[in-house]
Amino acid sequence: MGEVTANSYPPTEWASACRIQKIEAQEAYGSGVACLAMVTGQDYSSARQAFVKAGLAQRRGGKVGLSTNMAEMSAVITIGGLANTPRKWAGWNQFRGLGIIKIRYRTEGRDRWYWAVAFTHREYGVVLFDPHDSLPSFRCAPMDVLMHEFDKYEVVGKWLQVENIHAVDDDA
Repeated sequence: MGEVTANSYPPTEWASACRIQKIEAQEAYGSGVACLAMVTGQDYSSARQAFVKAGLAQRRGGKVGLSTNMAEMSAVITIGGLANTPRKWAGWNQFRGLGIIKIRYRTEGRDRWYWAVAFTHREYGVVLFDPHDSLPSFRCAPMDVLMHEFDKYEVVGKWLQVENIHAVDDDA
């Protein structure tokens, strides 16, 4: 899923410095569930229950269960107890705080997208947690950490700025 690089901190050091736990999707359309878990501090199972309660876990019309649009993702974040605001994407230089972003990828000749979590960090600039990958990504990469190149991710459309309950470093 892109180029992997090793850039100084053992995995436990960068992970504890981030304050948000990286959680992977456990289902093909589970990126929203994993992102909800990450921003609320829940485990995947608890976040999935919020999707069930919101009626988003089963097929809805032509939509696969757990797949969400911006309004549905915003609603489930609110159910999770966090305020959130849709914002127009203006690039990483304007990104601050904690957000759930849409990442574009191309498969079988078609553009697709999924949710990921990004947050500003004093030392790493921006940290991006892709729920469909076990490795993190950093705008200012720590040394000797196995990670994905930050620039491989293409953010599209609007993103959701999420109330910062995890004391993410906003002064990056």
